[in-house]
Amino acid sequence: MSDVDEAVETPDSFAGSLVQQMFDLWITPYLNSGESGIGTDQVRQALIVMPPGGEVEVLLNERATVTAKVKMRRDIAAGEEVLAEDIEEISDLRPFDIDPAAGWMAFAAVPGHGHIVTFDLRRDKPRVRDHVLLARDFVAAARESVAASRPGPAVEAAFAAAELAVKAMHLLHVVPIQKRASHGARLTWLNWYTRRDGNGSPDWYPAMKRLESLRPAARYSDGGTLPDAEELDALLDQVAELVDHAAAHGGVDESEQ
Repeated sequence: MSDVDEAVETPDSFAGSLVQQMFDLWITPYLNSGESGIGTDQVRQALIVMPPGGEVEVLLNERATVTAKVKMRRDIAAGEEVLAEDIEEISDLRPFDIDPAAGWMAFAAVPGHGHIVTFDLRRDKPRVRDHVLLARDFVAAARESVAASRPGPAVEAAFAAAELAVKAMHLLHVVPIQKRASHGARLTWLNWYTRRDGNGSPDWYPAMKRLESLRPAARYSDGGTLPDAEELDALLDQVAELVDHAAAHGGVDESEQ
């Protein structure tokens, strides 16, 4: 299954709306700047590249280097001209060579097939992967600590895993720095993301909040009471779900370690 979103144009289709949005937000202003030297009716394909922390780049026609899977209606000999009527299906349109950390949108106008549009707006995917893999390590370390009757290290490792998962989601959603710069800010964001916007389990925020409240006793032995193994296991189950959620959104395979 493809890891990008794809749409094919039909009358009043989602793909047509996406192409119009690409023109409104990026392509038309770029054309109006005069840098491209072409007009709107000459745009056959486009690639919008959104690097993390950088300016959006607009690439048109030959500069928009993309690849695609093409299913032909007949056998095509090497060097033979390919006509529009020879093409049965086009799918998996994607950039050929861009920064893997960049988000992107691409379209190609194919005679007889309308506009084919694909996009992957997730940014910083390599860093997201690093966060998720480290979070998995902390979940494993927390479970080992519970099994060894070490609740303090279990709490610390569980909270670290939860924070890494939330930070991974922040990267994907391009969350402003002021909304992710502290433990409290990250908790607030998770509360909104799950309980207000309904994007995940409403149990993740209370679990992370509970772990945060346990950190003084777990880390500094301030005299507070740490939970028993049963509660720790329940908290860890919620953290593991949160990490899996971040992994799924970041395209990190379950088998990656």
